[in-house]
Amino acid sequence: MEGIEYFKDKERMNQLEQMSSNVTNFYGPVNNMQMQQGTVNSTQIQTISTESIDFEKVSEFIERVKKYDPLLEDEYGEQATDVREKLDEISFLVQKKENPGKIKSLLMELKNLSVGVGGSLIATGIVEGIKLLFM
Repeated sequence: MEGIEYFKDKERMNQLEQMSSNVTNFYGPVNNMQMQQGTVNSTQIQTISTESIDFEKVSEFIERVKKYDPLLEDEYGEQATDVREKLDEISFLVQKKENPGKIKSLLMELKNLSVGVGGSLIATGIVEGIKLLFM
């Protein structure tokens, strides 16, 4: 009888899995969320690092770079628009003191754009300034 019970339990589990419905609604920002659906006896491990950033230092750095805005076309050419967009997005996030991970990512993108510009004093200053922000 014990073997038959196993198959009955297995059949019930299969029916439950087929009948279940998962709906997840998010009506705002979600951070560090981890979810599994339709799994049995599973485990998850999540490592959350609390990224921190000195918003004041980043803000000062961005404002210094923005002073050179009229020269960006000469230095970056077609990429000047990308540089401005990144500067504006970083500035917006820093003012709201939000999403340090995104700010770091944008700074790295700005650094990569600047590394590609050879012989530019502004680009070199941006690269070195970003390095100093993370020391």
